[in-house]
Amino acid sequence: MPSLRRSLPATLILITGLLAISPASARIYISEFLAENTNGLRDGDGEFSDWIEIYNSGSQPVDLEGYYLTDNPGALTKWAFPSLQLEPRQFLLVFASGKDRRGTSEELHTNFKIDDRGEYLGLIAPDGISVISEFGGNDTPLPRQRENISFGLMQTGTLTTRTLLSQNTPATVRIPTSDDSVLGISWTEPTFDDLAWRDVAIGVGYDEANTYVPEFGIGGDLGDELNGVSTSLYLRVPFQITEPSSVSELSLRMKYDDGFAAYLNGVLVESVNSPAGANLTYNSEATSNHSDNEALIYESFDLSDQVQLLRNGSNILAIHGLNDGLTSSDMLISPELNAVQILDPATGDPGFFATPTPGNQNGEAFAGFAEDLVFSVDRGFFSSQFLLQLTTATEDVEIRYTLDGSVPSPTQGLVYRAPISITGTQVVRAMAHKPGFQPTKVETHTYIFPDAVASQTRPSGYPTSWGGEPSADYGMNTQITRSRQYAVRLQRGLRDIPTLSVTGERDDFFGANGIYVDTQNRNLEAPVSAEYFHPDPASDGVNIEEGFQIDCGCKLQGGASRNPGSSIKHSLSLRFRDLYGPGKLNYPVFEGTDITTFDSIHLRAMYNNSWHHSNSGQRARATMIRDQWARDCMIDMGNPDGGQGHFVHLYLNGLYWGVYNLHERLENDHYAAYNGFEDDEVLGLNPGRLTSEESSSFNAMKSIVANPRTTWARIQRVIDVDNYIDFVIAEYFGRNADLKNNDNWRAAGGGAANAPWRFYCWDTERILENETDTSAPSNSGALDGALIFNDLERFREFRVRFADRAYKHLFNGGALTNLANRNRFQKYVDQINAAIICESARWGDDRSGGGFGGSYARDENWTRAVYGMPGGPGTSPSNGVLGSWFPTSGTNRSDRIISTWRSRRFSGSSDTYLGTIQPPLFTVNGTTQHGGNLPARGALSATASSGSIYYTTDGTDPRLEGGNLAPGAILLSGEIAFPASGLVRMRARLGGGDSWSPLNEALFYLERRATDSDLRITEINYNAIPASAAEASDAAELPLPRLFDGGDFEFIEIRNVSDTAVNLGGVRFTDGINFTFPVTNIQPDGHVVVVADLEGFAARYGTGLPVAGQFSGSLGNGGERILLETSEGVIMQDFAYDDGGTWPGRADGIGSSLEIIDPSLDYDNSESWRASSEYNGSPGTPGMGRDGRVVVNEVLTKTALPTLDQIELHNTTASAIEVTDWYLSDASSNYRKFRLPAATIPAGGYAIWDENDFNAPDDLTISSYSGSEATVPTMVFAPGHGLSTGDAITISGYGGAGAYNDTFEVTVSNPDSFSIPVPFIDNDVTKGTYTRGEPFALSAEGDKVWLLEGDASGKLLRFVDVVEFAAARNNEALGRWPNGGGSGTLVSMSANTFGSLNSPAQVGPVIISELMYQPAFTPENIFEYVELFNSGPAIESLANWRIRGGIDFDFSSAHSLGTGETILIVGFDPVTEPEILDSFRSQYRVDGGVTLIGPWSDGPLRNDEGTVRLQRPDTPPPTDPTTYPQVTEDEVRYSGAAPWSASAAGEGESLHRVNSTLFGNFPASWIGKEPSPGISEQEMSYEDFRVLTFGPGAPPGSGELEDFDLDGFLNIVEYALGLNPLLADASLAPSPIVEAGELTLTFPRNPLLSDIRSVVEFSTDLVTWTPIDDVAASPGNVNGLRRASINMTPYRRLFLRISVTSLP
Repeated sequence: MPSLRRSLPATLILITGLLAISPASARIYISEFLAENTNGLRDGDGEFSDWIEIYNSGSQPVDLEGYYLTDNPGALTKWAFPSLQLEPRQFLLVFASGKDRRGTSEELHTNFKIDDRGEYLGLIAPDGISVISEFGGNDTPLPRQRENISFGLMQTGTLTTRTLLSQNTPATVRIPTSDDSVLGISWTEPTFDDLAWRDVAIGVGYDEANTYVPEFGIGGDLGDELNGVSTSLYLRVPFQITEPSSVSELSLRMKYDDGFAAYLNGVLVESVNSPAGANLTYNSEATSNHSDNEALIYESFDLSDQVQLLRNGSNILAIHGLNDGLTSSDMLISPELNAVQILDPATGDPGFFATPTPGNQNGEAFAGFAEDLVFSVDRGFFSSQFLLQLTTATEDVEIRYTLDGSVPSPTQGLVYRAPISITGTQVVRAMAHKPGFQPTKVETHTYIFPDAVASQTRPSGYPTSWGGEPSADYGMNTQITRSRQYAVRLQRGLRDIPTLSVTGERDDFFGANGIYVDTQNRNLEAPVSAEYFHPDPASDGVNIEEGFQIDCGCKLQGGASRNPGSSIKHSLSLRFRDLYGPGKLNYPVFEGTDITTFDSIHLRAMYNNSWHHSNSGQRARATMIRDQWARDCMIDMGNPDGGQGHFVHLYLNGLYWGVYNLHERLENDHYAAYNGFEDDEVLGLNPGRLTSEESSSFNAMKSIVANPRTTWARIQRVIDVDNYIDFVIAEYFGRNADLKNNDNWRAAGGGAANAPWRFYCWDTERILENETDTSAPSNSGALDGALIFNDLERFREFRVRFADRAYKHLFNGGALTNLANRNRFQKYVDQINAAIICESARWGDDRSGGGFGGSYARDENWTRAVYGMPGGPGTSPSNGVLGSWFPTSGTNRSDRIISTWRSRRFSGSSDTYLGTIQPPLFTVNGTTQHGGNLPARGALSATASSGSIYYTTDGTDPRLEGGNLAPGAILLSGEIAFPASGLVRMRARLGGGDSWSPLNEALFYLERRATDSDLRITEINYNAIPASAAEASDAAELPLPRLFDGGDFEFIEIRNVSDTAVNLGGVRFTDGINFTFPVTNIQPDGHVVVVADLEGFAARYGTGLPVAGQFSGSLGNGGERILLETSEGVIMQDFAYDDGGTWPGRADGIGSSLEIIDPSLDYDNSESWRASSEYNGSPGTPGMGRDGRVVVNEVLTKTALPTLDQIELHNTTASAIEVTDWYLSDASSNYRKFRLPAATIPAGGYAIWDENDFNAPDDLTISSYSGSEATVPTMVFAPGHGLSTGDAITISGYGGAGAYNDTFEVTVSNPDSFSIPVPFIDNDVTKGTYTRGEPFALSAEGDKVWLLEGDASGKLLRFVDVVEFAAARNNEALGRWPNGGGSGTLVSMSANTFGSLNSPAQVGPVIISELMYQPAFTPENIFEYVELFNSGPAIESLANWRIRGGIDFDFSSAHSLGTGETILIVGFDPVTEPEILDSFRSQYRVDGGVTLIGPWSDGPLRNDEGTVRLQRPDTPPPTDPTTYPQVTEDEVRYSGAAPWSASAAGEGESLHRVNSTLFGNFPASWIGKEPSPGISEQEMSYEDFRVLTFGPGAPPGSGELEDFDLDGFLNIVEYALGLNPLLADASLAPSPIVEAGELTLTFPRNPLLSDIRSVVEFSTDLVTWTPIDDVAASPGNVNGLRRASINMTPYRRLFLRISVTSLP
């Protein structure tokens, strides 16, 4: 492109740096902004919008009217301020939300958002030109912004601390009564009238003794006015402050007994031991006690994030004081409020702020962030030692690390200077810091060596006792670990289940106040790192589940098991709090649930029925499975929140700690997540440790249940009845021998939401003990622990529901039938079958009596407890769970319960637990069948011994509550009628009136139900583009007008890959999205689609497509796991897509969907997927795949007038193709930039467009603009415009403040006007013009070109082609090689060939000659390398060269490459890491003469496939002399799959370039061979060269003595001289030069060419030729570059030639 058209906009002259103007001289400036707000300040809509802070540092107010904010240096008047006065030393917040609000009385919002990648941000003067304050200038762009960390100007000054109020400060107090209930929290407002309140001085309360008397201020001892009268008091404390914007810190200190809620100017800012704010009333109580000793000590609370609540002048601190009961003997409330103010503020350099301060002084800034540490080896299991590298992309940092679990810091830990040798199990914790920078978080990686685990003993420095436990136990039982029976199996068992490594300070675990020592202190919580991963069973350093690492808290759990004498192995929990890191864990820890966010998770050690229990009978029953089995029962009975869990190996500070049951904690947040509430809306109940709020709410429910006047309808509002019945059934069925009224169960509900209470199995370790005991469970907890069963059983409906649930679970394959019970238990037997050996080695010797030399072990003890006999499965009852409770034959537990419950009656009733009438049975063709597939023409009916059978086929109950017959109930008489296809939901009962059987229910499918092999996901639209103008117009016309966003167009398509029709009923998505298919029949090869929004889908894709329904949830734009199950819960598909790496990028929000190429491929492999060529995808129909009919074949991007940029299209097919109304564009943000005019490209032909086509404005006239002020849209008047809704236009040249100069999709209202989606601001006299589409030019520094097919209406239909390219040299064409083919990346052509077949690609002269991308040794990053070779005749300075692709490396002026020389680029620093250098040289036998440089970044190289691109700098443009356009010198796009060499894919070999002239992206240009970094040793023959150059089959013209390219050089000569026989390149042949009287010819003699000999000969007559000796052109070159010279003095004329001889 001509350079004169590359001038910058004039306004850019003002951009001189990060901050363009000295803030000291400015009155107003941008003082702070936040570009990625996710949990900080909310705007008035409750959203976390970005924001910009403006500050007036002057002494006079400033009217902001006419000032502008912008994020575009080319559009300085993007957003205008309204008329608004900014006072001196005052801050103003503007939300950068894109909502565009500028009313003088409303919250301000710009019409743009801030790009968190770092962009321009400017405050512009009213003249629209002068930049007052800015960030992100041209020379110093803004750094990437970070989540919830602001950026701005340091504001410092003299710090002074002020006590705003304290003891004895005047206040007013009131003891509230019921009359005050109407106040709400209005009494906390500054404007509240408290003249009638009692005047006091801080503190206030009462005390029957004298402890608090010294704390009371004047009038503060309220004595009997409060004592025994109320548990609440209201305290109002006025205080004054000037210039609150200068407050940088605010803190509240409290002395309190027992709780409080504090309000600052009417806003709740802190509370302790208080009900939730919404639940506070005039008579609220403290939710917990605060002891007298603690109450006398000030407790501090940081309110710095609330300083914006302060007002200039008068303020109010209001305290709602709380006591824990009317009988309390004392109460105290004494606040103190302190502020730190900045006096004489000064503005400093820009930087980041870890704590944003919107509306307040910024304080000290830091310059940037130390980039995250990279561990060269990921956490996992290892059998061989290795070197661990710690690196960060930030220069000049110090890395500190620890090996003992302690937390490294800038002053603590070892200084990293060399790779760390990891020789055994080790936890490495590390951080990096740099002065003036934010340090990295502490990273923790655990490396486990199973051999070291087996020999584990007490580490040095660890205590020999744990408080009440005199003998601390750290070691493994060598009787197990060294035995022939167990040693090998133990090693396998350590890898069999996931690993959880918990790491913290040693003393936090085992010190005097450590959680494992001070076990009775329930408040102790150790700060820890938790790592969760699942190692591959066989491969070192590989995890089949990468898992998570999170910093969190760790608490000891349990009741009796806390006593060291009771149990040496303790249960733990992980608590996720903001104090440590993320406030929640976000990870799919548990299968079978879509809940992936957790406040805490539980690590159950097992106490009862465990090997470390004091009772020998319990030790004999140890399986570790009972408790999780009970929770799984609840889940299988229809309670998804029953409590998911599985087993893990736990490590504490690298010490193996045994097998633990990792499971959900059944608390309020758990209930909320599963049942659609917020955490603070419901309560969680631990009956042994109730708060007063929990007790009050739960007891309120119990009072309702116990009240004889309560109706059944009211019961169902306060209890989830079905859940409660299932809980009772599960506890009874397993006969929990430890069910107490105050422990060993859990419940949740109630609270502010008055949610129905649900019950959970918890601490059910003592179930499944005596299989013949069918009496009710009890350890003083009756049937339910809550003691409400007796009250509920008086309700007839409860008894009916109980019988219904019992029958459902105990019959017809229900959750408590024998096979279901056995399979549920067996699932965990299989899970820990090998892992239990590790448990036995760790804790099996804690107590005596085991069967393996006194120790408890798998074969001798555990298998007996599981199966009933040692060594494996059996049917002997013995004491084994499977052998006695759930045997494969004989009487089982289900039989016994059924027998008992048929006669067990509810108290005061003749009704039995299983009903007095047996339900009917369903039959098919006269044979009993309970649901399932109904054969064609099968006869469906029901049978019973006697009585009337009533049924429904739609899933409703034939019986109404109360006993009456339901309106839809049918009296059975013969066969049951059913539809021709679909699903029959049968429900039937026997009886009528007051005598009904339990309900029998079953589903009958009229088509075959889909199995796990029938269906496959074929298309995913996970990041759909936003609504077009046409779609937005359709949305506005809906009965309920909508505003669609991209998420409304998401969908997943499923295909029936079987050869028969199937029924999808019950098939479900359980991860990624949630959707259960209704009865849906799908034919062979048929498709069905589930969508995010039915209306949105119809607006984009129309109606008539096979849509099954609307899913819940959303598809993650950054990747998602998708889990599809059959109706029976069998996994159909379980995979994860991604938006990074080699996953198709076009599917990530720029117009395509994600399509599977073939349903038989690996869905987790990105290569199995493609981006749809259909624009927006092809839901409901097969995608056509890559188009490629017409390709962008050649471009010209760097030109000087009169030459123009050009784009060549090539028709690759054998038929002519019309391209009228197709589009060319250089940006995915607008594909409709240039609409191709009427044109047809002939078969195999070419078409060319240049800048006069795609960069030519139309300059069409605009007459005016109108609209409602500051409101979208703006109406544009352009008579006779001829546009249609959805057309794209570009407006330019508008002179006013309105943001009209941009590209828009228009909405057409009439032939003379259209609207654009931007707020109307003004109607300037300079209207500007518009152009259809958007003119564009090709960037000489690299770009993309898109080709899309459209139709006459302007609708985009499909992606035809897209290419990308790097920079180009002047007048150098970039094109596809081979012609019409290649990878989609255009490369430098050896000649410009517009309108004809492309010339070959340029290669080198510097090439990538060898590539080791998957070494056979670890860590890979150390032993990977890229070898470069200079095949040219000149030394190449590598200054400003770089490597991109799979790795990044920038060369410096210190790097050069002589002709024929090689250089190695490696992943480590050869200078600072000499140990790794020695290891590398030793491994590859590389001597010191070979140059190594590094380290690269962004590695290691991918093993499956990847790209390494070598780029040469071109001349910088005159406008930017420091920026070097990067021209691709060489490139290799390799793969580990055929046709690339398999031996280079992890088998120890590397890729070697066959010949320096061959194109790097061709697999045939490479062979796999033994690594030889720095050495070229690959020989080849002409035949090798012939195949590689011309292809197989010896095509005509490819012989040795033929001249294929007709350039005068035979093919064998080009072979010898390194020329290209496909290209007429005779000009590149060696030519002689005269030097110091000698005629010299420099030529290549490649020693790898084994079948030719090249010599230089001279002649004086062209008849007689004499050889000349030649020598190496330079020492050490490996390409055989030779030099032959002859003295010219004796000769009048002289001729030189190169003679090439073919050798036998």
